[in-house]
Amino acid sequence: MKKFLLNCLPYVLFILIGASSAEFLLRRTPNPYRFKYEWMERNCGSVETLVLGSSHTFYGIKPSLLDGVAFNLANVSQDYSYDRYLLEYWKDRYSRLRTVIVPVSYFSWVDDDIVSGNESYRQRYYRLYMDCDLYPGSFLSGLEVSNVASAKEKFRQVLLGDKDAGCDEDGWGTMFAPAVSPADELDDSLAVRSVVSHSTFSDWYMVDKNFREMKAIAEFCKEHEIQLILVTTPCWHLYCDFLDKRQLKNMHELIDSIVSGYGALYLNYMNDPRFQPSDFHDNNHLSETGAIKFTQLLNNEITLRR
Repeated sequence: MKKFLLNCLPYVLFILIGASSAEFLLRRTPNPYRFKYEWMERNCGSVETLVLGSSHTFYGIKPSLLDGVAFNLANVSQDYSYDRYLLEYWKDRYSRLRTVIVPVSYFSWVDDDIVSGNESYRQRYYRLYMDCDLYPGSFLSGLEVSNVASAKEKFRQVLLGDKDAGCDEDGWGTMFAPAVSPADELDDSLAVRSVVSHSTFSDWYMVDKNFREMKAIAEFCKEHEIQLILVTTPCWHLYCDFLDKRQLKNMHELIDSIVSGYGALYLNYMNDPRFQPSDFHDNNHLSETGAIKFTQLLNNEITLRR
């Protein structure tokens, strides 16, 4: 047995060295989590507007079109617990922060994807790159190499010498920039129903947790005299037609509670007729054209409300 173990040792060492080298290489690959954390470390004292939230704001709001110094701190599937953590992380270093924008989407109050759903693998990115360990996991689950699909894409990025972090210098997500859905794709009712079904919940066990996190964000903003703006981003009209009325009602009731309790401003663009097919990447995400239009409209309305 001892001889067998000794014979295996070189292979084990080879695997460990290979895996360690791969992990090191993957962690050096540019990504939006590292970029945003490092930007905030350098600039949190000068930022005036922070955009938090999920893919709806990550791809939907371009800070360069907002007044003052603005930055997009949103990421794909980022929930209110991460929004709260990131907002409060630099709390002792803010000196000019006056506005915080947070999306409230159809799924926001009931979403559990990043906690225990199919987006839970993203927890490692907050641990590795944003000093945030809200949902501690096993050692292996915290490694880049543990997610094969993500690792393959990052190795491809390394081989091509691609240094794109997936966002621009202001944190806006660039992956959807060149992609525009044709009208017939947006009007594919079966596809739209499928997307809506993934965001419609029969069990609302996450509502209390998400609402507590949003209340904590609102309390922080109120305490520090920061204007909290809740926003629902534009969606294609057919997407809106298939939404569950009960879940939609619950969404607006919770928004009303935050608005009345904390003086937040709510801006609803969900079914805004000003947005055309070229403004959408898919039925509930904006393309670059749509993000430009939406950010300009949002900035104008914020300015008028001040």
